Amino acid sequence: MHWQSSGDFLCVKVDRHTKTKKTTYTDFELFRIREKGIPIEQLEIKETIVAFAWEPKGFKFALIHGEGPRPDVSFYTMEGKLKHLKTCEKKAANNLFWSPQGGFIIIAGLHNLNGVLEFYNAIDFETMATEEHFMTTAVEWDPTGRYVSSVVSYWRHQLENGYNLYSFQGKLLKHVLKDKFYQLLWRPRPASLLSDDRVKHIKNNVHEYAKQLKNEDKKKKEEEKNKKRAKREGMRKAFEELMQQRAREYQEEHQLRTDLRIPDDVEDDSDYVYTEQWVEELEDVQEIIINED
Repeated sequence: MHWQSSGDFLCVKVDRHTKTKKTTYTDFELFRIREKGIPIEQLEIKETIVAFAWEPKGFKFALIHGEGPRPDVSFYTMEGKLKHLKTCEKKAANNLFWSPQGGFIIIAGLHNLNGVLEFYNAIDFETMATEEHFMTTAVEWDPTGRYVSSVVSYWRHQLENGYNLYSFQGKLLKHVLKDKFYQLLWRPRPASLLSDDRVKHIKNNVHEYAKQLKNEDKKKKEEEKNKKRAKREGMRKAFEELMQQRAREYQEEHQLRTDLRIPDDVEDDSDYVYTEQWVEELEDVQEIIINED
């Protein structure tokens, strides 16, 4: 049995076989706990089930099914009616690790599959990155869903013990080797100070907030740029004033140098080398993806 983290759904996995017992298949009985009468939906998979996992705080679930070292990974949703969303074929996988915030999942091949980690976006159904942490024994998300760790524990292997830290997009942030390393645990995240309604409001209006924050960032960058420009102008002005002061002093001391019979006291522009330096600053970069399809 598999409970969804919010307690909205319950999955009961039932293994069946034909009367001759030569063919086996699996039924998933999916209970909608929050709905009146707790309705049940059934999903039949006529292949070996390797792993099953609910999306936390969401409606999706994923399962690994098939024979051999490269089975398929399928995604379904319970939103509305039970619906198949996507099947990723021939993956080196035997474990599924959802982000605690939902939306993203790691399709992992642990133990005999040598620690292949595929960071998958289950919103847009695309692979973000693929990494390999040889002999990985455990994968742990941090409570925020922003970071994830892979561990090689001394309990199972006596070599290459340590851990890797990644961003949720699969970018390797840190690689640590440590003798006799046993376990890594993330500190629990304190309860949010925002109400559920406020969190829902923010998620629904995230594009407006992103636009507002982008404008604020642009304003701050402009302020920083103006400060740098004012500083450069101040330094240039101070330099020009110093040059003018030194030129006046030079002219005032001309008679003194003449009286001292200094032979090289002659103004000659050839003694000066004038250079001009240009400084270019990149103000903004925009990436536009054009779908050729």
